[in-house]
Amino acid sequence: MFETPAFTELAQTILGAGATHGRCNVKDLLPSGVMVSRFTQKKYESLRAELLPTVRKAIAEGLACGASTDMWTDDHRKKTALNLKTELLKQLGEFGLTPDEIDRLVFVSDQGANVQAALSRWVHRSCVAHVLNTVLKHTFKKSKEGDDDGDGDEEELQQVRSCIEQCKSLNTFFKHSGLQLQLKQSLKQECETRWNTKLEMVKSVLNAFEDIQSILLERGEMHRMSHISKDILQMLVQFLQPFKQATEELSGSKYCTINLVALWKTTLMTHCQFSQADPAPLRILKQRCMLFLAEQIVLGHHEKLAVLLWPKFKQLQMFITEEREEIYQGA
Repeated sequence: MFETPAFTELAQTILGAGATHGRCNVKDLLPSGVMVSRFTQKKYESLRAELLPTVRKAIAEGLACGASTDMWTDDHRKKTALNLKTELLKQLGEFGLTPDEIDRLVFVSDQGANVQAALSRWVHRSCVAHVLNTVLKHTFKKSKEGDDDGDGDEEELQQVRSCIEQCKSLNTFFKHSGLQLQLKQSLKQECETRWNTKLEMVKSVLNAFEDIQSILLERGEMHRMSHISKDILQMLVQFLQPFKQATEELSGSKYCTINLVALWKTTLMTHCQFSQADPAPLRILKQRCMLFLAEQIVLGHHEKLAVLLWPKFKQLQMFITEEREEIYQGA
């Protein structure tokens, strides 16, 4: 820990402050919770005063304005649809929007049943980046008894799941034992609520594979990577990389993204078309993922129309003839 750049920078800052100000009580330097709260409130009020006129003008002119529901609640408050809806109206009202203006917003959220129920009275779109995360979660998840997946498929995928689980355990062991410092590149841990961290974890283990192997061999602890295969790691990187690219593009905040939904669905569906040259686990992953993509990402009128209005793809080549005619008529 003491050799990490972050700790070195912290230590240097502390020494610099001491050299500049001399001996002093650290409590006099740290801001209180009240001070931080007041500063945050003032910052919010300043940004709200700057943004509110722009939002209200856009709504009045009939332009589309969106609102997301990225919010959290205290543990003791139930996240029911009614509570979420009440809190949403309260926050937007405090922001300065009237009930009529709120009714003209387009809401974007994850696919939580409580959130969707809370937004049922308004125009609502599911965040496609969240949807992709859900698709991958189901793709790797063990099938329930009675599902269509055969025992052979589950056996093949269990090799992949075992590799992923041991990567997690290996990551934890290297961090807690201090062996992380012996690696040229640090290992990354997967977090289910953070997009693309499965890919980052697998890539970090793959990049440090030989170093990890050497350290464990020297310690007589090779059992810690008994289920980790370099071939499976490379296969996972190849499979997951396009989903990372899709998530990053679809999460853009400085450009329009609704026109990208159809394009990325087509791209990922093509990516999931398997060939006989693919190893068995990869074929099964692609098959499962393609089914979930088709089920979870359903293109509506707005997503299709956005492609038509995108000059680069206005020929609508990604759609079949019947869909193209429907889009033209809808426009």
